[in-house]
Amino acid sequence: MLYDHRVGNKKFAGLVMQEFDIKSMKLIGKRENFYVGTDLGVCEGPQMMKKDSYYYLL
Repeated sequence: MLYDHRVGNKKFAGLVMQEFDIKSMKLIGKRENFYVGTDLGVCEGPQMMKKDSYYYLL
């Protein structure tokens, strides 16, 4: 989850995804913001599941 600390902004700033290299134990590649939230500006308890080669946000 991305958090916006600036005064006057909604605190929740979206959900981000980035590739993780298990060998080097580091994040690699570009971070992608794939969900910016609702009109309320929140996302409560998101869970990501993988089925076959697809990821689902629940």
